[in-house]
Amino acid sequence: MEVQKAAKRSSELTRQLLAFARKQTVSPKVIHLKNTVEGMLKMLQRLIGEDIELI
Repeated sequence: MEVQKAAKRSSELTRQLLAFARKQTVSPKVIHLKNTVEGMLKMLQRLIGEDIELI
């Protein structure tokens, strides 16, 4: 399940990077920020280190 989530996030990031590189217009969409951050919490904690606390 976690691998699938990570693959989906990386796929979305790749799509965004390719769109940016091609100067394509990206259509904005509404997201639930809390759910998005919670889904990325483990990765964020590894990236920001121990000296920063996410609340």
